[in-house]
Amino acid sequence: MALKSMEETYEVMLDESEQDITGLRETVEKLEAEVSKYREECESKELDLITATKQSEQEIAALKEETEPSNDELDPKKDSSTESANGTAVPEDTAATTTKAATSPTKPQQPQQKKNKPLLKKFGSLLKKKNSK
Repeated sequence: MALKSMEETYEVMLDESEQDITGLRETVEKLEAEVSKYREECESKELDLITATKQSEQEIAALKEETEPSNDELDPKKDSSTESANGTAVPEDTAATTTKAATSPTKPQQPQQKKNKPLLKKFGSLLKKKNSK
């Protein structure tokens, strides 16, 4: 009798375990399907992002090409050039510094701002005196 009750107990435990296994397998299948679905969504979003990035880069390049001619029209120094001693075209501002350096090779060239600072100080002090009177 005790043997039959133990056998029945084990059969019930076995049935419960089989049900648990079946439930867990179903859960695993659902989770695998979810993972697959999310992976596909992520890949799709990644492709959309790459496509949008490439499109943006193309639009930026097109806009830069459109604005280049208008920038050239606004900047007259960019197109104007002079020829240096060897016959190559040199922009005017570069040619001006080259000729200045050539006239005085021993004396280092001072930036234009340093020359203007003492004048600005003088005019500033004169303006202060004039305003105080």
